[in-house]
Amino acid sequence: MGEIVIILLVGLVIFGPEKLPELARSAGRGLAAFQQTFEGIQEEIDQGMKEARDAAEVDMPSMNVSDSQKSQPDPDSDDESQDEGDENEHESDREDGPRETESG
Repeated sequence: MGEIVIILLVGLVIFGPEKLPELARSAGRGLAAFQQTFEGIQEEIDQGMKEARDAAEVDMPSMNVSDSQKSQPDPDSDDESQDEGDENEHESDREDGPRETESG
């Protein structure tokens, strides 16, 4: 509360008693205009988000997958892709040249 009194006193000293009410009115009008603009932008964003959600619901059918389907592996997938990665690792070892082995 004390800070507000100090700010008002400083404003009174700087601007004088004639200008202070005019500045307060101008600040109030400015804040009101800012608030209206902000609300308008917020409404446009909300409307755009609603339209996007509605369009997504129309374009994409609901994809309901039961829990039993989620846990089962895909029968068409091959495990060879993992084996190929291992082969490439061994080939890169050969490209580096012969490796020394420790003998006991």
